[in-house]
Amino acid sequence: MKRALMKKNLLRVTRNKWTVLTFAAFYAVVAILAATLAWVTASDARVNWMKNKGLVGILGAKVTEVFVPPTTPPNPGDRIEKEVRVSNTGDKDCFVRVLVSPKVLSSEIPPLSLPCNGPDTAGILIYDDIDTTATNWAYGGDGYWYYLKKLTPNASTEPLFTAVEIDSGIDEAYDGASLEIDVKMNAVETYKWQYREQWWNTDAAPAGAALLLVDSKLSLLAIS
Repeated sequence: MKRALMKKNLLRVTRNKWTVLTFAAFYAVVAILAATLAWVTASDARVNWMKNKGLVGILGAKVTEVFVPPTTPPNPGDRIEKEVRVSNTGDKDCFVRVLVSPKVLSSEIPPLSLPCNGPDTAGILIYDDIDTTATNWAYGGDGYWYYLKKLTPNASTEPLFTAVEIDSGIDEAYDGASLEIDVKMNAVETYKWQYREQWWNTDAAPAGAALLLVDSKLSLLAIS
């Protein structure tokens, strides 16, 4: 029944936007993937304004991504390429963290908020190639994903994730629903203990195993 609702599709492609019509029925940088499940639309949009001019040099960073419009009509279960990174656009080293905020609204008027998940939990969204080994990224347990390396000028992080899938087992409550994924980024200088003070409001080591892991990595890279 669920898959039968999504059989006939028509794909229309423009430069930054693709649309599927189903006939059976960023202090931050922001990157958005918006989609509906019965009438599926997706767009790639970014507003970048994370820049801070200090006494010496400029701290700047932005979310960069690879978003490839699909060449065939996507359905739940299909893989949509969306590779999310952060790039250092300033002339100072920095530490970065990213907040991924998905939101699903039903097609009803007024719309209702439906259950949805970020990269740290299981649910209707599947984020491909999330680093679970804490080699490049680690989840802090506070909503943020932390890059565990110093990001130098003109360099980019390893991808946070490379694609998004909508679980093929979604039920009829999601028919016609809209999906929006906001990716927001914070960047701080690498001096001790700016990341602690700006991110966690303390100059002491944080509480909690997840943030302690992040701190153990960044503290070795921070400069006096």
